[in-house]
Amino acid sequence: MDADAVRSRMQAKLRDAPTPEELVMTKNTASRGKSITHNGQTYTLTQWAERIGVAPSLITNRLKKGWPIERALAPARVKGEKHGCGLIIL
Repeated sequence: MDADAVRSRMQAKLRDAPTPEELVMTKNTASRGKSITHNGQTYTLTQWAERIGVAPSLITNRLKKGWPIERALAPARVKGEKHGCGLIIL
């Protein structure tokens, strides 16, 4: 392996890489841009999570599983809580 060639390639990659500040701004911008509208109300993913009392990751995971938006934005059920049809979800 040619050490000079490796060093040269690594320097080029480092030169083209985003700065830590750019990475932080990209992440924050992406998370701020995820707004969800339901029943005429539009909030960010984080705001919806705060409103229904769950972690933002729970909503994200529900949506990734293909849940409809009204179900994904429902508060989390407590173990043993009665379901609307009279069944107990365990």
